[in-house]
Amino acid sequence: MMREETFQAPFFLRKLSDYTVLVGTKAKLSVHISNTADVKIRQRAYQQCVLTWSCFFQVTWYKDDAPLVECERYVCTSRGQLHTLDIATVLPEDNAKWSCQAENLLGKCVCSGQLTVRGMNRPYRCMVVSAR
Repeated sequence: MMREETFQAPFFLRKLSDYTVLVGTKAKLSVHISNTADVKIRQRAYQQCVLTWSCFFQVTWYKDDAPLVECERYVCTSRGQLHTLDIATVLPEDNAKWSCQAENLLGKCVCSGQLTVRGMNRPYRCMVVSAR
């Protein structure tokens, strides 16, 4: 049996969740997004693929409702349905509500999660342990 994909507004297969990290560590925020629904068709049916703008969607990341500007510390990647925001080194100002929005001509979806940064108010200290 052949399958055909029908395009629709994007939707999340896996959403963001709240996340706690330490200052100076790495963080990875990721979502799975789709905009297709599989439809079974007859085995001998002719399958035609018509490429339209509705089958593509744009992903935008937000920090406290402001669009994120990519830089060395913030890197966005997309591989198939997996869309990821990597934060190279978490800083106190990354303590925020992070959102991901996917949009095409047929609609949009948004999900959010709180990134809580720990160790913001404590200075870094090294402890030297010596064996005597």
